[in-house]
Amino acid sequence: MIMTAENLKIGARGWRHPQWVGSYYPDDLPEEWQLTYYANDFRVVLIPVEYWESSTGYELDEWLEAVGDDFRFYLECPSFENDEEMQRFHDQCVEMGDLLGGIISAEDDNVDRLDLKCPVIRSPSFKTDDRCIGILNKALDDLRVV
Repeated sequence: MIMTAENLKIGARGWRHPQWVGSYYPDDLPEEWQLTYYANDFRVVLIPVEYWESSTGYELDEWLEAVGDDFRFYLECPSFENDEEMQRFHDQCVEMGDLLGGIISAEDDNVDRLDLKCPVIRSPSFKTDDRCIGILNKALDDLRVV
């Protein structure tokens, strides 16, 4: 695929970052409005495992309502401890419907067992890198709209 402005997706790993308050998010923006604010500037977000593992069905519904139809969520796929965890992840993926842009996975076997109809990005070296997050936070500071 040739990279063009139409298919280039730029987003962040999560939208809940305390260091963004005051530098990206306005100081007085309620936390529950952060995703909507973020979705006005970006078209995608990677939902870290810790976000969706701790989320309730109510929170997932709020996420889906907070963004437009052209926004896409990418889910970080964990290592499943058991079939129940895999089923919960599968159910959340299905509930996201067309707003699910894809799954990022470090382990091929987990994703293959899910039998989902969305793109899968397999990256054996995928992991959070604090240095990379620092660079992205700095970039967000630089992109702040006046």
